[in-house]
Amino acid sequence: MKIIGGFLDRFFKSIGRDTLIRETILDVVKEQTRITLLPTDIALKESTLEITASPAKKNEIRLKEKRILDALIARTGIRLTNIRYL
Repeated sequence: MKIIGGFLDRFFKSIGRDTLIRETILDVVKEQTRITLLPTDIALKESTLEITASPAKKNEIRLKEKRILDALIARTGIRLTNIRYL
């Protein structure tokens, strides 16, 4: 049972970290662009942030992409290289 307990602890810590990173991403995007995205609108894949949004929102984010990436790197420590718009 200790093995299962250890596995579950690692699993819950991983989920908590993912949630924290998503919330940080949403906060940074809102601070930089005043655009509110939902947690389901973003995904992290390797070093790419994928954003699903309306064309107007994507355009505003694209205009401030460099500032958003710099702020995300500073706050999360994750090396993001680009944003992909879906």
